[in-house]
Amino acid sequence: MPRLKLTSAAVEKLNNSNDRRREFFDTLLPGLALRITKRNCKTWVLFYRPQGKLTRLTLGRYPVLTLSEARDKARLALQEQLPQGYLQQHAPRAVMLLPAPPQRIFKESFAEYIERYAKLNTRTWKQTEGVTRHRVFPHWGHKDITTIRKSDVVLLLDGIIEDGAATQANLTFAHIRKFFNWCVERAYIERSPCEGLKLPTKTISRDRVLADDEVKCIWKACDSLTSPFGDLIKVLLLTGQRRSEVAEMCWDEISDNVWIIPKARTKNNTVHYVPLTDFVKHHLDKNNNLSKLIFTTNGETPVSGFSKMKDRLDELSSVTEWRIHDLRRTAATGMARLGIAPHIVEKVLNHKSGEIRGVAAVYNRHTYIEECQNALTAWSSHIKLLTQAE
Repeated sequence: MPRLKLTSAAVEKLNNSNDRRREFFDTLLPGLALRITKRNCKTWVLFYRPQGKLTRLTLGRYPVLTLSEARDKARLALQEQLPQGYLQQHAPRAVMLLPAPPQRIFKESFAEYIERYAKLNTRTWKQTEGVTRHRVFPHWGHKDITTIRKSDVVLLLDGIIEDGAATQANLTFAHIRKFFNWCVERAYIERSPCEGLKLPTKTISRDRVLADDEVKCIWKACDSLTSPFGDLIKVLLLTGQRRSEVAEMCWDEISDNVWIIPKARTKNNTVHYVPLTDFVKHHLDKNNNLSKLIFTTNGETPVSGFSKMKDRLDELSSVTEWRIHDLRRTAATGMARLGIAPHIVEKVLNHKSGEIRGVAAVYNRHTYIEECQNALTAWSSHIKLLTQAE
């Protein structure tokens, strides 16, 4: 049973050339050992004698569980599982090495999750961060994640539902479930408190399409909004594109009357070509400034503050119970009513679904730019006539 002053570098280099498994014991923390099989599979184990009988506790696999994490876990296990007074009597040096286990505060661990995982792997990390800060931090912000139980999750979600925000409850649950799964993968916690729980409410697909009279009222109300919000809402309706795509629109993305949205800014990670009608360009040119951004209030960052703007728009238009995303659905439905083929509407929206699928989708590289231009021209003409805009 070799004893070593284990370091991260040493643990990584250690291997087993024997036919039998070996344990390398840590001189810093008595009882902690790195077990290596003949196939060089490494596992952290803890040996101790609470009643004179040798007991082994498996802590976890390396490298999922690092050296420092293995020591923390071993200290915690010794504190919890050995009888009172055992350490003082049998391992006084170990007592000196047994400080209170480090806490993993929720808000700090969540910030780490955002930096190490969400920003690198998801496009919606800002939404994840915003929803969690608003819905979870007030309740769990300063709690140790190891103390959060399934009952705490249920209580949190029930509270959100009681506030009349059932959809937010589902969204919150999705975010924290992914966070806790990440914590399990990093051995911060043994099990996720979300394990075995289902979505708190049934997800209801939205199907709100604005009627022509509502479109007219909203269009007129846009003229009273603070610049550039009015033109932004109109462009959203006329193009059918997503809010973030339009809000972050740049002048250098426009070439030969086509707006080229880079894949880094599209939901499906695909470059998207949006033909611009004269009616759309009119509302873009009204916001021509020295900034590279089209819709901005400070010349440096994309426009924000949509919640206050939406409240003001509802007040001015007297149209309620709708969302900005409903403008996209209204545009799609409107083009269909004008006789635009479904697969062309899908192309306008940059959806991967539609009538062209399977092998045909692989070999069909036609961008349908002309067809999309005709569709958006017909839709712009309809809106211009409907709103009697010049």
